[in-house]
Amino acid sequence: MLWLWLGFLTGVLLGSVFSSQQNLLFFCLIFSLVSFLLSLYIPAVRILAVLLMGLTIGYIYVGMFFPTNEYQNSFNHDIDTEAVIAKTPEPVSNGQQIVLLPDGQKQFLLASSYFPIDVKKGDRVWVRGKVTQSENFSEFDYVSYLKRHNIFAQLKSPRIIVIERSQPGIYSVLMDFKVTLIKHSQTVYSGDVGSLIMGMLIGYRKTISDELEEVFRRVGMTHIVAVSGFNMTIIAVSCGGLAWYLGRRRTGYLTIATVISFALITGATASVVRAAIMALLMVYAYLSGRLYAGVHALVWTAGLMAVHNPLIVFWDIGFQLSIAATTGLFVVFRWKEDTSDEIKLGIADIARSTIGAIIFTAPLIAFHFQAFSLSAFPVNIMLLPLVPWVMLFGALGLLPLVGTIFSIVAELLVSIMITTAEKFASLPISSISIQIGWQEVVLYYLFLLLICFIKFDDIHLSVKNDLKTGANYAKVK
Repeated sequence: MLWLWLGFLTGVLLGSVFSSQQNLLFFCLIFSLVSFLLSLYIPAVRILAVLLMGLTIGYIYVGMFFPTNEYQNSFNHDIDTEAVIAKTPEPVSNGQQIVLLPDGQKQFLLASSYFPIDVKKGDRVWVRGKVTQSENFSEFDYVSYLKRHNIFAQLKSPRIIVIERSQPGIYSVLMDFKVTLIKHSQTVYSGDVGSLIMGMLIGYRKTISDELEEVFRRVGMTHIVAVSGFNMTIIAVSCGGLAWYLGRRRTGYLTIATVISFALITGATASVVRAAIMALLMVYAYLSGRLYAGVHALVWTAGLMAVHNPLIVFWDIGFQLSIAATTGLFVVFRWKEDTSDEIKLGIADIARSTIGAIIFTAPLIAFHFQAFSLSAFPVNIMLLPLVPWVMLFGALGLLPLVGTIFSIVAELLVSIMITTAEKFASLPISSISIQIGWQEVVLYYLFLLLICFIKFDDIHLSVKNDLKTGANYAKVK
């Protein structure tokens, strides 16, 4: 199944890049069929057959997610219809973006408003505006980027009136809590300090200034305000600390509820969903008394997310970086040496995590952002240990009455982080510009794959076991 999932993900990636090349699909089908037939008699071909079958399935599957645009006959025409708010509206620098699902349609419209409109996900509205075709800008394929969110057209100069409010539910309660939390935080914390605290707590980074974003980008620290596995691990470990009082099973259920709620509050981005699914698999293994295999969980998680929305494999940078960074963590911890010194172990763990993430995400960052941070390693070593404390004191600082003392500590820690990042970002060699193509990215990861294959004996053993299983299967046939 793991080889099949890897082939499927590769096929989805190829289908996203070469969606119009039918010859590639034809050859995939032929090679899959030939390899499958050969695998019945030559066990060594079995892995190749499974990979090619998964690749073919993935290639065909992603092609199904590029349907005909339902709005192509309505471009540059006004519409006057009822619709449902499909997603929670997102504030942007020049107004607000609202995703609509008009009645009778299956594809979304993106409405851009220059002033905030009081609407929520699930509200029924009346809408009027001009339907326009999305356009690419610079070298970014904005049209395909929107399609991965099922958005196939835009609505200019929208006029939106609420007809019926959505019925309150768990999701609406969580969103109301998020809005209340953000408003309250703005009264407790101010400026970029407060923005960073909310970014670490719930991934809310809308109010972070462009200058500070650039500083953290240059030093490779943007991931601390993009909620991912690190934040999810802190939450899961915090819930696990209650096992002594609640018992193993109740703690597991509490962790599941907390992880799901946290994922919804933070917006359920690709990196958050990836971390949440892996955390839930870990809890399931814990409750069922099974061992947790991180690599297997990662492959299954990536595969399931691609089944739900295959367009994220190529068009969602967060998904790519999250998978690459997590893979890097698993790989470098294979070199981990046992030590009884807890302080050294903690520093070594952070160093290994940083090295693994940098090695496996470097080509993607260079490909997408044309830059590479030379200061990422020392800055992460110094600042990552502060993140759990910022999250702890930042959350306690929002409590009434007693929160003032905690908020002072949180602001002090964040100020240290900002000052350190600014010092390193000001260095001439903090970041270098680099441009690479997708060919170089592929070669880089193939080289890493080759190193892992040579280094880890259990990969050889896994392949040998697969070949042995294939041989036995062939004998039975």
